[in-house]
Amino acid sequence: MKPAVIGGIAAALIGALVLFLVVIGGSASGGLVTSALAVTPTCAGRGPISGLNPTQAANAHTVIAVAEGVGGRQAAVIAVSVALAESDLRDLGNTSVPGSDIGQGMGSDHDSVGLFQQRASWGSVSDRLDPTTATRLFVSRLLAVAGWRQMPPWLAAQAVQDSAHTDGSNYEATLALARQILAGAGGGTSCDTLTGGAAANTRPGSHGLPDDYIIPATANAAETAVITFAIAQLDKPYVFGAAGPRAYDCSGLTMTAWAQVGVGLPHYTVAQARAGTPVASPARMSPGDLILVPGDDGTVAAPGHVGLYLGDGLVINAADPADGIRVQTYTNFVQVGHGLSGIRHIG
Repeated sequence: MKPAVIGGIAAALIGALVLFLVVIGGSASGGLVTSALAVTPTCAGRGPISGLNPTQAANAHTVIAVAEGVGGRQAAVIAVSVALAESDLRDLGNTSVPGSDIGQGMGSDHDSVGLFQQRASWGSVSDRLDPTTATRLFVSRLLAVAGWRQMPPWLAAQAVQDSAHTDGSNYEATLALARQILAGAGGGTSCDTLTGGAAANTRPGSHGLPDDYIIPATANAAETAVITFAIAQLDKPYVFGAAGPRAYDCSGLTMTAWAQVGVGLPHYTVAQARAGTPVASPARMSPGDLILVPGDDGTVAAPGHVGLYLGDGLVINAADPADGIRVQTYTNFVQVGHGLSGIRHIG
């Protein structure tokens, strides 16, 4: 999957409406907000956006498609304006939050992290640093604001963020640029899928996992936990931009699997291609390694799909909406994935 990088201009429907039950931390008054969000899965916007560097553009594509899929165009404009004001569209860590540095810059405001500078009451550090999840958290609170569509956008943003600028002027200042970004966020789309291919086991209900599969003895404790988690997701569907618990896309599955042992990965296939350390050849793969391929809409240099190596020549991946999460042989995975982009050792 890509950052979950998700973009709304050339968005294409992947499936029917999916209901996500999102339970998030309280509003400024301290109460819990529970929202059932109807999400229209969209594909990722790709390519540059005028005035933004590649990291900012990738984050903008994510915010746009997630917000637009949940709350419509106006929600996307507000979300982008907030991310601009709070982080300059960078997924910021925090000097006071251990393990939050993901290489896009550091802030120091209380325990705030991520694109929206969300504090601990919003969710876990990993959720707040995941652009897809962080955007859903923001939009769920926006939708809970009564009459937000009739408000000036900056006041709707302030109602969610409760910033020190009580008049919302900090968000008003970024509104024109946010609209410009949405207007320029074209450049094609990507769904991070891997269609075709053959399951390693054709028995119904196996989802490709061989009946005699055992986690290799060479796997260490962390790798064993990661593989165990991934295999437990085999009956779940592919939804672009999802990272569990009901559905996953490719990088959402690998990210969430490694999060089980405290390892943070970005929700973006191209960024995961820079995670960990490179593996020189397939002969040196270890259980839990990331296997990156172009997939349906990437390239060797910018992979569009990622799977998790299980050992024994097997790869588990969130393939596409038709097949969901499945196990393929490594050979088949690379063949239908249009070649090998890279192997990364994590852990």
